[in-house]
Amino acid sequence: MEQNIFKQNMSVLKDLKRALLQKKHSQFSLHWFFGGTLHKRSKYPVSYLTCGLVEINKWLWLARFLKLNSKFHFIHANDIAQICGFLIKNHKKDTYKGFKKFVLGQNFISVDDAINILLKRNKMNRYFSITLTKKIMKILLRILPIKATPWDSFSIKKYDFNHDPITNPETFNLKSYAKSLNDILRLAKLPSCNNN
Repeated sequence: MEQNIFKQNMSVLKDLKRALLQKKHSQFSLHWFFGGTLHKRSKYPVSYLTCGLVEINKWLWLARFLKLNSKFHFIHANDIAQICGFLIKNHKKDTYKGFKKFVLGQNFISVDDAINILLKRNKMNRYFSITLTKKIMKILLRILPIKATPWDSFSIKKYDFNHDPITNPETFNLKSYAKSLNDILRLAKLPSCNNN
């Protein structure tokens, strides 16, 4: 069995090398990607975003009182690999020939929806919430001792990371490994927080 997988991978690598030499490859843009599990024996590397879930859990007690309607796309590393593998194997087909650009991601989700999913998962209540607008966030960054990175500043200006069209495994009649944020949380094995 392992020899078959090795032969398949070698075949895919040869096809990739051939496609790259012919300069007939695709360009991928990623929004936020998850991957790996949050326990010591993770078989795969853990993405920065998956690691960030632990930090988010620590601040969920406060985040539940804030509302942010900004939207974003995410995708799991396994889904990225599926798409890349499919395109490498099928790069000779007319549909996939030439240079293509893809924005990889699942359907967008709002930050507020993500907070609600985490609250439900942790059995926490939201009694009220204050909407954080761009203007309020800029004021908070000026008066609080928070150092904003260039990415933070860009994110506040951009606010909505909603892209159309997006590409996910279903685009190629494949099945997503993690289609929803609940799937991501389950696969990451995120421990529940005990703040109420």
